[in-house]
Amino acid sequence: MHIEIPDDLGVTEEQVRLDFAVGLYTSRSAGLARAAQLADLSRIDFQRILAERDIPLTYDSDDLNDDVRTVLGPTFGDIEAKPTPEALGEAQARFQPPAGSA
Repeated sequence: MHIEIPDDLGVTEEQVRLDFAVGLYTSRSAGLARAAQLADLSRIDFQRILAERDIPLTYDSDDLNDDVRTVLGPTFGDIEAKPTPEALGEAQARFQPPAGSA
């Protein structure tokens, strides 16, 4: 999609992208990760902007799935799916402290 922004509005492309992403997030058309991506920001930076604008965070299953995939990797899949014993064992092994540490 391409949108022309008239110069006389006095807004930058970055401001438009951010406001668009915030609007999609507040209407729940986009989750946190997707809205941050659209705004070309990290999730943390996008969360800070939401806080500055007094917009509460929503955390839904899509956000949880994104976090699970980030931590456990794409082989773990969606949280609604039951992992195979092999995938579960692999995920658990990733979180085991090295022997002798503690």
